[in-house]
Amino acid sequence: RACQICSRYGVICRVVGEPGSLAAEVVALSILVRPNGTLPESAVVDMPPLTEVKALRVVSVPPGSILGLSKLLPGVKALVLTPSSEPTSEDELPDDISTEDPGWLGPWQHSVEGLSLSSNRSDATDALVCSMRGLRWIDFSGLWRTMPPCVGKLSELTEVCLVRVRMVGPDALPAELGALKNLRSIHAFSQDDGDCEQRPETWVGPPDWIGSKDCIPGYLYSVAEEERPSWRCPWRGWMERFDDLKAPWWGWEKMERFHVDANFWVGSIPEDIDVRWPHLRSLDLHDNVFTGPLPPALLRLENLTQLQVQANHFSCDPESKIDVVAGLFKHPRMRTLNLDQNAELCGIAPQSTRIEAQIGNTKITRNARDVAEHEQPDEGEEAEEREQRQR
Repeated sequence: RACQICSRYGVICRVVGEPGSLAAEVVALSILVRPNGTLPESAVVDMPPLTEVKALRVVSVPPGSILGLSKLLPGVKALVLTPSSEPTSEDELPDDISTEDPGWLGPWQHSVEGLSLSSNRSDATDALVCSMRGLRWIDFSGLWRTMPPCVGKLSELTEVCLVRVRMVGPDALPAELGALKNLRSIHAFSQDDGDCEQRPETWVGPPDWIGSKDCIPGYLYSVAEEERPSWRCPWRGWMERFDDLKAPWWGWEKMERFHVDANFWVGSIPEDIDVRWPHLRSLDLHDNVFTGPLPPALLRLENLTQLQVQANHFSCDPESKIDVVAGLFKHPRMRTLNLDQNAELCGIAPQSTRIEAQIGNTKITRNARDVAEHEQPDEGEEAEEREQRQR
């Protein structure tokens, strides 16, 4: 039945899986729209819905075909969508399209839980994404620069992937996104991945900028783990300030994984990060321009298994009696600890360790003996400080 519809309206269909060959009751369908092909709403008037299809991949479908697909395949939960390569125009969309009233989208308004969207941001993509009120995860690719404010209304959203979508400036994540109280994971690696170029004469950087003023080849290339550089230039970078406590991410109380590596982010790690993100499991800030000490609050994150802060400007707190580095090595759940390429970071690391760790190009020293008890956090004092902050 799918092939009959597809051949009639100029598209190519391929059933990726037959019933029983994938997970129970899951059938995946791949659709490629030929040039000038479309799937209008009228195509499904006399066609029974194909409710068996739960996963759908659509390539080069004009926005005007989306409602027809939604009615033909009302049970889709996972959607991989590559819109038409031609620039979208308003007349390709239904006349009543609105992010305020997502009913224009048909069954997909509630059925779609996962969306992978390969497209530059436009009014059409904003309306599509923000009308899927049941979304739990989003994976964007293309040129976005900023997230649509209406994404803040997707109350079920738990995971967002924004790798290389060219986020730029402090408004890339608007304040409205702070309402995403169920968000648990954000992965936003390297928004700039272009060619090496000469610094513009007009670019001088922020007043307190201590990072490179020229293009850099990337951390993996600098430690000889990649043969070719991945050039990033600060004037094309995201340049967000992590410790801005008014930023939307500090409203994400259920955060478990926060990865914003290789983005020219600045600032320090807040001293109360354990209160703001008590469920944090993985924090990846590597290859940025972070400064300041590693706060003792990291030791109070009970679920922390991965900390990657290499290739920054972290240093030591001379007034602190707590060796945070030593504490991180003793953290019961720690599995990956990368601290290297922080020239002023100090502390004591064990001679041997069960975890995957890097401490090169730092002032961290190795000690065959366990760190003395008085160098570790006093649990009573830490509990009292935490209670005061919460009050």
